[in-house]
Amino acid sequence: MPKFGDRKSFEKWLTDKPREWAVVLAARVALRTVPFLADAEVRGDDDPLAAIVLPTLRATAAPWVAAEYPTHGAGLQAAAFDATVDAAAAGDAADAAYAAAAANAARAAAYAADSAVFAVYAADAARADAAANAAARADVATVVAFATTAATTAAFWRALGRDTDALEDGIAPEDLAGRSLWIAEGPEERPEIVDDSWLRLRSRLLDADPGWRVWTDWYQARLDGAPSNEALEVARALIPNEVWREGPKAVNAEIARLIEEHTPKRPDLPPALPTPVAFEMQDGALHRAPAPSVEAPVAGMENVWRGLIDLLEDLGAGGGGNDHRIGRLLDRCREALGGSFSELDPMRLGVHADRLNGYAERAGEIFLPTDEADFLRLNAELAHFVAQFPDWVGYRASLPEADPVAEQAAVGAAISAIGEIEQAAPGLIAPDARESLGELAEAATPEPTPDTTTPLAPPLARKSFLRATRDAFLKLGTWVLERVATGVQKGFEKGVEKHVEAVVCGGITLGFVALASAIAGTLPEFAWLGPVAAYLSRLFSS
Repeated sequence: MPKFGDRKSFEKWLTDKPREWAVVLAARVALRTVPFLADAEVRGDDDPLAAIVLPTLRATAAPWVAAEYPTHGAGLQAAAFDATVDAAAAGDAADAAYAAAAANAARAAAYAADSAVFAVYAADAARADAAANAAARADVATVVAFATTAATTAAFWRALGRDTDALEDGIAPEDLAGRSLWIAEGPEERPEIVDDSWLRLRSRLLDADPGWRVWTDWYQARLDGAPSNEALEVARALIPNEVWREGPKAVNAEIARLIEEHTPKRPDLPPALPTPVAFEMQDGALHRAPAPSVEAPVAGMENVWRGLIDLLEDLGAGGGGNDHRIGRLLDRCREALGGSFSELDPMRLGVHADRLNGYAERAGEIFLPTDEADFLRLNAELAHFVAQFPDWVGYRASLPEADPVAEQAAVGAAISAIGEIEQAAPGLIAPDARESLGELAEAATPEPTPDTTTPLAPPLARKSFLRATRDAFLKLGTWVLERVATGVQKGFEKGVEKHVEAVVCGGITLGFVALASAIAGTLPEFAWLGPVAAYLSRLFSS
């Protein structure tokens, strides 16, 4: 059973409620009637889109903005007063139409819009009762009685009841304003006439002029409860009266200009740089990219490759002496050598070889004398081997000089940022990518000692992890910006799959913001993160 069934019960409920409640309820009632404009007609040669649809849309936008962004109340009250004039004129135009059903449907929407904007205009301390009365005048029985069935009327009352329940449960009026117009009802539960009428209205507007998209997109966003841009919405509501009087083309062109002005410009992403581990997006997740096939840069390299495998397997059989970390490092060197020479990954091998070299001075403490000689030989052979590959040599040369303390701090920030993404969007970073980043992060995170208060990892370990992180974030950034560019962001609130994608993109945004905030201005290679993080924050903030 609906919570309310007539204007009297609703008006009684409103009696002692805050005026802000009246404003948001009236605004949402008015928004639900917009689809009834689909059949708006007028007498003679007048344009119904100019005479009825545009002024009614204006009169629904103003109260919604006032409810969603209450700090702009004073300026929006004047705009609401102007909109009441347009809404009243739209109702009169609908009354004068030949087709009774169309007139009643369009008049219903204009009537609700008029009540909503009057509620805004009356919403000050001296006129709180007037605001409540205006909201009560927007009761659904009057709005839909002539245009819909009894079942549809009951659905409208249920929607109003859910709104009032939300307010009584403690939701702020401005938060309710931003919610879907049909709380807790899926599209299949929404009155069929609403969906049918909305599709017809949308088609009618866009067939008349593509410029109406500024309104069809706006209403779809309200229907879905999508995030909005405060500055843009306030600017739309405050368009001067003289522009509204010029009709749809002038108004829609001005709104399009405002959208352009208030829409953040997509930042450019930098080119990829040589990295020890590259990444790629597959099926919505970040994966480690396969290493490109290699050929022997000089004769005999494949034989050296086989000899290195033998040395690694001999040393690996001993477990890495008395340090388990060397055993793991030997295994990773073996993996980087690949199952065949063409599968060799010189970049990863170079990073692991550099780490292995760090243990050379302590080899006598770690290995038995016979194994120590093999370890030192392996260390020397690996260093010579990777130095033959131009990609590895070029990578080493491309690494910038940086303040080691700032660089080490950036390592910690990058690890935290990756953690933010994994927590917000589990599964976004695939196991193979996580493993590669984890290996590099481990090497770039020194173990503190009593004698070292600010320990630093070896320079190459720090730089390799940061370069790999840069590549990972670059691939994530490219992916999420492509989602935005193809319009996916507009539909994030539709359905389970879209909700999942919104969570994933929001998780990426959190990671970008976290890393950009921590290393802003300290590492030039990450300078692009700031603009991208700001852009994504504006798009995905609610």
